[in-house]
Amino acid sequence: MKLSVIIPAYNEEARILPTLRRFGETLAATTPGLEILVGDDGSTDATAEVVRDFTNDHPWCRLVTRAENRGKGATLRELVAASQGDIVLYSDADLPVDPEHFPRLLDPIRSGEADLVQVSRWLHESPTVAEVPAMRLVISQLYRLATLPMKPAGITDTQCGCKALRGGLARELFRRLTIDGFAFDLELLLLAQSQGCSMLEVPLPVRHVTGSSIKPIQDSVTMMRDLARIQWTAWTRGSGDS
Repeated sequence: MKLSVIIPAYNEEARILPTLRRFGETLAATTPGLEILVGDDGSTDATAEVVRDFTNDHPWCRLVTRAENRGKGATLRELVAASQGDIVLYSDADLPVDPEHFPRLLDPIRSGEADLVQVSRWLHESPTVAEVPAMRLVISQLYRLATLPMKPAGITDTQCGCKALRGGLARELFRRLTIDGFAFDLELLLLAQSQGCSMLEVPLPVRHVTGSSIKPIQDSVTMMRDLARIQWTAWTRGSGDS
């Protein structure tokens, strides 16, 4: 089965090259038909140039650029639409989950056990994520509390940046998403649940890497606004079905 790995990137010139090299070490030689698509979301640094130089010698890697910064959700919609894989896996640019663990995400899809498989940091078996800054941890926990009434049953972690889906399903679901920012993950999971998709979480090692482009206060306000939009959409959809 052909695999598409998609990576949204905004001002990631310092972190994207080690990530792409790691994909080369772990997947390029062993995954026939591999394609990696990096979406530069209007970066103001040299992210696009770094990736473009890498693609010159690595034909399995492609760069998709946008002049205007719109957000992670918007970037992923564009990348998924451009993907061709039987399985689509998205990873953050800082590579929170090492590709050596990807079979744990891909095998349940290949076997038909699940339509969507994601990493969870909050299962009992999940390894602790080390060296997370206190402010980032507080924001993460507050967001978890805010999403408790909304998240699909059985899902413990909506925001970990590593999920895999059947390719056709990914292209169908992402085409219908509306959230441009970080809260798109929750919108994706709720839409998958409404379509009767089988979802599975796996406890894999997740690492925190310094240098994130997240703006804690601004992005938190945006995420809470987007949560309200998601909740309103879910409510109106439910009212329409009744």
